[in-house]
Amino acid sequence: MAQDPLKEQLVECYNMKNRAKGLECLDSIIRKADGACVPYFILFTQNDCNVCDEVRETQKTRLADGTMREVNIDTHEGEKKAREFKIDETPVVVLVDCHGKEIDFSGV
Repeated sequence: MAQDPLKEQLVECYNMKNRAKGLECLDSIIRKADGACVPYFILFTQNDCNVCDEVRETQKTRLADGTMREVNIDTHEGEKKAREFKIDETPVVVLVDCHGKEIDFSGV
């Protein structure tokens, strides 16, 4: 069974040893994706988190253009989303498909 070409590209980026380059690679794929199903990043944050503030600052372009969406786990909706993704500390970045399902890189 052939694997999804988009998933193959995402896995290639994910497997890069240099995490900064891997993130740039993922970002590039997201920006080039067309059609109705475009993946995006979720940045989980919380109030009174200095590191969250730093990450938010470094990711302000992605947050502004919608390739990354912030979820504050101190809100009711954010808490539900954090439980769904089993997030227990912040900041955490998760890559999801257009349906909001985490892209699974296990076994790659």
